[in-house]
Amino acid sequence: MRSVALLLAVAVLPAAENPVAWSLKTMPKKPVKAGENLAFRLVARIEPGWHLYSIDQPPGGPVATEISLATGAPFEMGAVTGPKPHVLFDSNFDMQVGFYAGGAEFYLPVKVAPDASAGRRTVVVAARYQSCNDKLCLPPKTVKLEVPVDVRAR
Repeated sequence: MRSVALLLAVAVLPAAENPVAWSLKTMPKKPVKAGENLAFRLVARIEPGWHLYSIDQPPGGPVATEISLATGAPFEMGAVTGPKPHVLFDSNFDMQVGFYAGGAEFYLPVKVAPDASAGRRTVVVAARYQSCNDKLCLPPKTVKLEVPVDVRAR
């Protein structure tokens, strides 16, 4: 009987529940040479009442937001930085946790590989995150965003 109640509770969640909308922007929007640096802004818009966890979570806590580049492209990402999170004690984890509410913008420094060939390339950024409100947490999710970059010969 207990499993039936659990199934009913899950069934009432909207199938397309996604309280976080992501966008990716290139800074600056000009061609870059092989070996040069460029930067991206990864923006999360978070619906009211929801939050996602910060990129710097201590072990044993909630699922931290992780940002990475897809492998196989001629790009390498440096250290991601984000806004200062709100920090509160979360009794579910019995610890202080950092989170973002309303929105968050992350800065992604990227270097074009020195041996990258000229042409249009695609940067694929993956964001793995978990969104929660005061009643429930959705399962961790990964979104992938793509931005074309024009690479010039050195």
